[in-house]
Amino acid sequence: MKWMLENSVEGLGQNFTYEFETLEERISLPLKPNGENIEVTDENKREFVRLLCQKKLTDEIRDQIKAFKRGFHILIPEKALELMAPSDLEYIVAGEQVYDLVDWKENFRYGNKLSPTEDVSLWFWEILESFTNEELSQYLYFVTGKTSSGNNHMNN
Repeated sequence: MKWMLENSVEGLGQNFTYEFETLEERISLPLKPNGENIEVTDENKREFVRLLCQKKLTDEIRDQIKAFKRGFHILIPEKALELMAPSDLEYIVAGEQVYDLVDWKENFRYGNKLSPTEDVSLWFWEILESFTNEELSQYLYFVTGKTSSGNNHMNN
């Protein structure tokens, strides 16, 4: 799909159909009415990609999503979920986020003019080691704009 969006698709002969295999046969279904007769062009390729992604990422797994939701709501009833903040659900699912400074140090990339043995680097790690878990979360948000879970907001 990425290739299709970044390159010309003129002349590929792709139409607005979705193909998949079952144990018995290969099936081709239109992604929209009369899709088998509509060629994908540079002008309509974004629509094709959107429809194909929708088919693969939602329609194709609709039954599995329904089963997951049923099981999820057995554990956390829908009414209880409505009362929770996203951070509450994250805590229930993933537990408390604990930051691993050893891992941070091992994967930290120093610039051309800085090394791990320079005073400023040692002071930097010394300061971070004095931080509480909440302060590390705020620091991570400050430098990346995201918490470790990928949220774009601070947990107050």
